[in-house]
Amino acid sequence: MTDWVQKQLERIHSQKGQKGGPGSGHHGHAGRPGKRGGSLPGKAGASSRQVAGGRAPTERHEDMWLSVQKLNHLKDGLDMGKTSVLMASKYQRETAKMQVVADLAKRTGLPAWQVNETIKTWSHSSSDHEMASLQMQKAVADEFGLDFSRLEANYEATKKESEIFQETRSGAWTAYDKRRLEPSPFSEPERRKLVRAMYEATQESLAAAGFEPDDMIRVQRGTRKPHVITKDWQVGGTVRVGTNPMSSWTGDTSTEISHRFAKPNATRERPGFILEMEVPVRSIFSTPRTGFGCLTEAEFVILAAEHQARVVRVYTRG
Repeated sequence: MTDWVQKQLERIHSQKGQKGGPGSGHHGHAGRPGKRGGSLPGKAGASSRQVAGGRAPTERHEDMWLSVQKLNHLKDGLDMGKTSVLMASKYQRETAKMQVVADLAKRTGLPAWQVNETIKTWSHSSSDHEMASLQMQKAVADEFGLDFSRLEANYEATKKESEIFQETRSGAWTAYDKRRLEPSPFSEPERRKLVRAMYEATQESLAAAGFEPDDMIRVQRGTRKPHVITKDWQVGGTVRVGTNPMSSWTGDTSTEISHRFAKPNATRERPGFILEMEVPVRSIFSTPRTGFGCLTEAEFVILAAEHQARVVRVYTRG
């Protein structure tokens, strides 16, 4: 563990007034009954098989073990007991994030504080708002051979603006401009090294929790899209979902999280939708315990593929 990470953990623990819990690793999980996995001593490696697309669920309810474990494993080592991961405290969130930073810094040899800043950027803009996020999206596309065409034009435009910003850095730039145009602290090879480490950490974490690479985990997403391209989308229907190289979904299928992103500001011209799909474990890029992702949203970052989803809800008024 680096000195920087140690200092951050000491700060977090002092604010809570107690010593922190254990780091990532062995938390006593025996894994899925009748299957390999668990975080008890044993070897679990990441799958290197090709990324596969999600499918629209055909059953009303998800397999009970998968439904419970996909959320419970996010609490490993956080002393949360029966409390939902969606209710994680600031102390628990910060502790979890420092564990992620320490692990990724160790795996890659990259400075911990810069790994921390990169992960923090995801919470600001996971797709097309900031230069650093766009660079990470491109790193994932390049590393995993995924389509980047959805973001290509915006990437090139933002890159040119970012280059001007770096040359001038005058008072004419607003605080928002500075956050949006600041590039990643890492070089292209370092970014690819980091995203590969995130994926491997994720697959190892899920395997240790008892998941098989081809297990299908159900996730949801709230989104708003123009009526002109969604006029045929109806509740219960199956739709094709185009995504960026990395896209945010939630493992909470109660619609509580997805509702927040679908309903606000929804209109007839730009309706809100809650989409649900089942995605293979090997297509999960990261979770809040292994890289990008918000713990209190039970976020699962999914790699791009030919995804299909079921429409759960439609909102035409915010």
